[in-house]
Amino acid sequence: MIWCTVSAFAADPGFEQPGPVDAHRFLPPALLESRRHPVSPEAFNDGFVNTYSVQTSSGVIEVRGTTALLEKWQELAALDQLRRLTDTQAFKNALKFAVFVAARPEGVPDRIY
Repeated sequence: MIWCTVSAFAADPGFEQPGPVDAHRFLPPALLESRRHPVSPEAFNDGFVNTYSVQTSSGVIEVRGTTALLEKWQELAALDQLRRLTDTQAFKNALKFAVFVAARPEGVPDRIY
């Protein structure tokens, strides 16, 4: 009985069949056109969820689900911004100063440093 039901659904053209789908149908163009983390223009749909491929500095990663992809893309963008920030001279100077202040002996006034 279950086999008949499954085969009836599979034969019904109203249901999508698993296979490749155009990612642009589900994603904003910015993700597909990104220079840092481009998403492959083709995703795979298993009949329920899309799986996307994203190019990162560490290689290609697979992400299941459109919402999960949007979250992962934001995380990758935030990490890129942090990497750029930590490479600045201002960040390095602030880090040195923070270590210097933390290592200051107790009771010594700030103005001596």
